[in-house]
Amino acid sequence: MTNYNHATLAMTLALLSFSSIANSTLKSSPYELTPYIGYVYGNDIEDANGGNLDVSNDPSIGLGFSWHISPSTKGQVLISYVSHEFKNTNTGASEDFNLLYTHFSGIKLMTFKQFTTSVEVGIGGAYIDTDFESGVYPSATIAAGARYKISHTTAMVAELRGYATLTDDDDDFFCDGDNCVADFGSGVYYDASINFGLVFEF
Repeated sequence: MTNYNHATLAMTLALLSFSSIANSTLKSSPYELTPYIGYVYGNDIEDANGGNLDVSNDPSIGLGFSWHISPSTKGQVLISYVSHEFKNTNTGASEDFNLLYTHFSGIKLMTFKQFTTSVEVGIGGAYIDTDFESGVYPSATIAAGARYKISHTTAMVAELRGYATLTDDDDDFFCDGDNCVADFGSGVYYDASINFGLVFEF
């Protein structure tokens, strides 16, 4: 066989190998878009006298964009929003306490036929907005979930998720001048949620 034929055969095999790897990667590494609805359980904060102040439990919405890093791991960007309320003990009125979470996460997958379970850890930030002030705080999230494959490109997902946001319990976040109605009560504010979503692969 001539050198030309050897080179042609080698190139053909290389192209076939590359094509096989590319197709395998595309099949095992789709992008995913997941809209979520959920219910968030808010953590208590403190009133101006140091007593417990209940934060309401409320519905939430979210949107996740993820991609496969390997067949068993994914990266994800997750944005979620919840609007809490708490009672102003000075006036008796309800005050808004809104949180917009944005996290970059790593996800570990364990697949059993049509079911896949997952564990997720992420870091990012929480934009907190109240009737008094707004600000961005560092935040982390952890979640455990399960999904059921409906079709080749869709799946249902359910998860339990926790959020931990670093705050400053000595700041004047819930204050209007010298009039303070609440504070975070500690250096960390927690939220916990249960979420349901529909996964679209593309």
